[in-house]
Amino acid sequence: SAANNNNINIWARQGGDNYVIKQSLSSHNKPVLTLAQLENGKIVSGGWDNLIIIWDKDNSGCYIEKQRIKDKKPVMKIISLKNDKFAFTSDNRIRIMIQKTKHSNSAPKENEQKKENVDNEIINDVFDDLEFDQEVEYDKDEENSFTVCYKLSKHVGRVRCMIELKNGYLLSGAGDAGKKKDSNILVWKPNDLDGFFYVQTLHGHQSDVNGLIELKDGRVA
Repeated sequence: SAANNNNINIWARQGGDNYVIKQSLSSHNKPVLTLAQLENGKIVSGGWDNLIIIWDKDNSGCYIEKQRIKDKKPVMKIISLKNDKFAFTSDNRIRIMIQKTKHSNSAPKENEQKKENVDNEIINDVFDDLEFDQEVEYDKDEENSFTVCYKLSKHVGRVRCMIELKNGYLLSGAGDAGKKKDSNILVWKPNDLDGFFYVQTLHGHQSDVNGLIELKDGRVA
């Protein structure tokens, strides 16, 4: 659980139905706004202090800080993605983060040749919409640390919610940001390079889109 006192609490059930705090994580220096757990068990937190912090268990089972990433704005939303990736947003962009050990094999090179079963149109869309981002500052340079792999920047207003569907597609919803009006849901299709490319805009709201869920029958609400 994340709170305005800058802390993250890890809770465990003890004595039947009672939950107690087993650990408090206190690396953030302003309110923690968002939490996600990756497939590999790591926790990712984002806060009003512009920080993304990666947490992993030590040998005793306690979470410790493993990496700190500083953005230029408060980190409003983080979600876990398949294959130990995660996505975060602090404005109108979505940035896809991947571990550096996987980055060299997945990131598109400037003059990369066309791959099998990926046509030129898709490759061009990838380069139009998914860019390497140099705006995030990194405190550590370890092989297992995360780096920005792609940037999705089709939204005009601030991204307020994201969800990865069971089929691997990513949906994002946005809201107005000052004079920039945006009440759209964007659909992003996964590509063969650990990223996404834009495929559709869903129009149906006249105000901010604050939440997205996938229903059991495959529809989205």
